[in-house]
Amino acid sequence: MISPKIIKAKGFWRSVIVYSLFFIVITNLVRWALIYKFDFEKFVSIELSEEHIFMFFVSNILLWIVLGFVLTYFNFKRNIREDEEEN
Repeated sequence: MISPKIIKAKGFWRSVIVYSLFFIVITNLVRWALIYKFDFEKFVSIELSEEHIFMFFVSNILLWIVLGFVLTYFNFKRNIREDEEEN
């Protein structure tokens, strides 16, 4: 169960956004390099075409925000647990 103490911690949501943006950038750079062989025009024309735009945004935004949330949550949970053990 998600703890309100963790998601209300200072810096939690900022960390979620930072992780998410990091993964979005890295994922797209890797895809651009490996699939499109550094051809930016081809990358944009295919990924942002009408038939692919929905999946592009779902996979880039929704998926990585969820992953960023999970990573941040467990990172903050570990830090809070360590702080409580020290006190």
